[in-house]
Amino acid sequence: QSTGGRFSYDLRIYREQLRDLIIAYIERDSDEPFNRESPLGVHYCEAHEGWCRVQEFVNDGYADIDGFEAQIRLQPTPDWLFSFAYAYAHNEGEILSDINFDGVPVIYSSTSTLTPRHTLSLLAHYTFRHGWSAGAQLYRVSDMKFIGGQNTGGYRTLDLQLRKAFPIGRYEGDLTLKVKNAVNHA
Repeated sequence: QSTGGRFSYDLRIYREQLRDLIIAYIERDSDEPFNRESPLGVHYCEAHEGWCRVQEFVNDGYADIDGFEAQIRLQPTPDWLFSFAYAYAHNEGEILSDINFDGVPVIYSSTSTLTPRHTLSLLAHYTFRHGWSAGAQLYRVSDMKFIGGQNTGGYRTLDLQLRKAFPIGRYEGDLTLKVKNAVNHA
């Protein structure tokens, strides 16, 4: 990490080792829908394609996430600020996703899609006279998939901001107009 007034940067390398992840999994049973006791309380069982589906929770699974983050900030004049940030993450591991009615694990899923591989942000901000300022932020996140959910397909947004600061006695207030996802790219 370095700061030099008008220019600063921050570089980080990391490794996270997550163990005994709390996982919601589906337990298959051949019975019709019913309410039953489990260590975590009563769970409703719903009929699903000829078998009974019960959601349970267990500490089973792991993820090793390796990556790095980099940020560069540049302020060429007191009025201008630019920032560039990038993160890379590689996720490797597996989690229990399905179990049969005897309680024997049958299906594990990879954790590789649970973390976006690339994240990027760009910022430009300018401070005008008389308390006015404006900024734009561009964000880009690569695709990922939530546990048991859909793939996000990645997304990018462009957010715009116009701000007017004003004094209120010995305090400062502001009025801000923000436009989120100005170009509507999801």
